[in-house]
Amino acid sequence: SAQEGKSLSCTDKVDGHKTALLTVSAVRNLHQGGDRCCLHMELDLSGSGIQYETGDHIAIFPENETDVVKALAKRVKADLNKWIRVEDDNGEAPFACPTSIKDALTKFLDINAAPSKSWLTRMAQKAKKKEHKDRLLHLTGTDPVRREDFRKHVTVGLRTVLDLLNEFDSVEFTLEDLIEILPRLQPRYYSISSASNSTPNSAHVTALVEKTTTSDGRVFKGVCTNYLNTRRKGEKVRAFVRTSNFKLPSDPSTPVILVGAGTGIAPLRAMYLHLEKCRSDGGVLGHNLLVFGFRRKDHDFLYREEIERMESNGTLTSTVLALSRQPKEEKKYVQHRIIDIREKIHEVLQAGAHIYVCGSNDMAREVRDSFGIALAMFLGLKADDYVEGLQLDGRYLQDVWG
Repeated sequence: SAQEGKSLSCTDKVDGHKTALLTVSAVRNLHQGGDRCCLHMELDLSGSGIQYETGDHIAIFPENETDVVKALAKRVKADLNKWIRVEDDNGEAPFACPTSIKDALTKFLDINAAPSKSWLTRMAQKAKKKEHKDRLLHLTGTDPVRREDFRKHVTVGLRTVLDLLNEFDSVEFTLEDLIEILPRLQPRYYSISSASNSTPNSAHVTALVEKTTTSDGRVFKGVCTNYLNTRRKGEKVRAFVRTSNFKLPSDPSTPVILVGAGTGIAPLRAMYLHLEKCRSDGGVLGHNLLVFGFRRKDHDFLYREEIERMESNGTLTSTVLALSRQPKEEKKYVQHRIIDIREKIHEVLQAGAHIYVCGSNDMAREVRDSFGIALAMFLGLKADDYVEGLQLDGRYLQDVWG
């Protein structure tokens, strides 16, 4: 309750963004085989005040895994049921306070963040065993050998603050130490995989659940995708929408070339669903080409039946697949397939096509190079300038991640 003479105010904004608790209306695994999981989740926007347009992103606030929170609290001898008030040097609270230690470690602090060398320096200062202090200080070194040791042990090793505290068990860390070094838990952004003109009250998320087993048997989990993987129909997640410039041409008859790999299909799915709705409303579509890369048809051909429907009803004029691990077939990535179909690429671009690429930064860079190689057959040395011109004219857009 409020103290006497004080008033309480409420807001639905977090760090300046209007957020809402959205109900999970559907969730399923899109993979048909293999040991990976790709989530398709539908979030109900009804009554939330949140709106989106095809091509926008949704930001989801994750929560840290309960077992990891308990283990970390135990390691620093903190009672999860106690409440704390935190202020920085300016007297500002870095997150909502007062709050329980449980909520601080679950909702506000990024306990899975990649440790920095300054963290290890602080741990070394609090290590009781000389061998622990020496090893931690060694890992903070700036010479090439010690930089490489840090890279291998901490970065490549996917170690978290809890992993290091367990490894160097003589380090006497406190909750105060954790609060001072750990960054704020940030929302994770996903390309919305639904179309605003067909499902305005439902935003879809397509996300690969990140789970990696390290060489020493530890399991590293992506914070948000594993959080989403625990959500069931009827449960809620906090989110907001961020606008994007990854937008279709206003005229649905403009041809488009959609290029994506894996979950890079997400905003491209939104686009072909948008175009399908335009078509069903009587609009005339142009030549729409999808180049989609994944591993195996029997494992991770995401939205296969839907894509086949798009071809049969004329929304997609053609679909070109790039299979990287299909048995008895040559390994192909989307950048290879662009070169394979260079005549079609040139033809559609000459008709005024816009290009949309979604995937990792590395993939997008290679796709950009492949467009230059593919077009060099027709444009010679001017091919790279042509692709750069497409980018400057807003006809070559990318939705990429690191």
